Parts: sequence; structure tokens; C-alpha cells
Amino acid sequence: MPEDIPTVEHDPYAVLAREHRLIERALDVLGRICEESRRTRALDAADARQVIHFMREFADRTHHLKEERILFPAIESASFFPGCGLISEHKLGRERVKGMAEAVERSSQGDAEGVRAFRRQAWSFIGLLREHIAKEDDCLATVVHRTFSSEAGDRLSREFEDLERRELGEGVFERFAAIVEALEAKYGEAAV
Repeated sequence: MPEDIPTVEHDPYAVLAREHRLIERALDVLGRICEESRRTRALDAADARQVIHFMREFADRTHHLKEERILFPAIESASFFPGCGLISEHKLGRERVKGMAEAVERSSQGDAEGVRAFRRQAWSFIGLLREHIAKEDDCLATVVHRTFSSEAGDRLSREFEDLERRELGEGVFERFAAIVEALEAKYGEAAV
């Protein structure tokens, strides 16, 4: 496991930060897919669908769900939390992923504009999510560390695990890390 991925003991934000690092790697791959589609004027629909699946199931259904159902309400009940527009950014991200999925289908039917639409949606999504992650790593991490004791942090971490297990089963991080690793092997690991 890379050294930049923190351990998750006693720190609920470490769980989210670990997921952020994996999401950033998937964003790198998405950027490489965009570069390849620009170069070839075609889109590898299967790989694009893999990234879309990752973003829907891991970034949104696993990661954002933990924030929206568990972390944000816990912060709000323990202290003042302005939210910083985080939930609206989650919603905008969902719209961009939906736009990418629609563009993949168009491009799969031979629509050249679908390839360009995919790239536009993807680059917009990449920028949005990178800024969103930076905001969370900066602001949200500080709020979490100031708000919760070790015991409360342990409880939140357990709630994250329980939610993940209920929604997607065991081994979620490992399953989605394998998807990213396979795409990195094909497209390279260089950051976009």
C-alpha cells in the first residue's frame, strides 16, 4: 500500500482520506482516457464505463454516503458546521458522471460528438472533484479532528464500516482499488 494513504485507526477522517487518494488515482486514469480519446478521436467505452462505475459505486455510493449519512450529521449535532457547499458539490458531481455515461452511450452508437461530450464532462468532473477533495482535506479534516474525541472517532469509523458493509458488502476498498490498478496498468500512473 502506498505510504501516502493513512491508517484508519481512531480517525474517521483517515478513512475518508484513504478513499480520497484512491479517487484521485481514478481521476488520473480518467484524464488519461480523455487524452487517449483526443489523440485517437475514439473512446474506449469499456474503460470509460469502468471509471463511471467506480465513481458511482465507490466515490459516490461508498464515500459520499459516509459523509452525507454519518459524518455531516454528526458534525452538525456536535458543533457548528457550515457545510462549505460540499453536498451541492456531490450533487454536481453526480450530474457530471451522468453526463459522462450518456456521452459514452452516444459515442458507442457512432456519434463523434459523444466522444467530445464525454471529454467535456470528464474534464469538468476532474476539476470539480480535485477541488472538492482539496477542500475536504483542508477544511473538513480540521473540523473532524477538532470536534471528535478518540472514542467518538472510533464510533464514527465503525459506523462507516457498517454502512459500507450494508451497502456494498465486504472488501469494498480492495475491489475498487483492483479496478483502478488494472486501469493504471493500461493507461499509466502519471498524474494528469
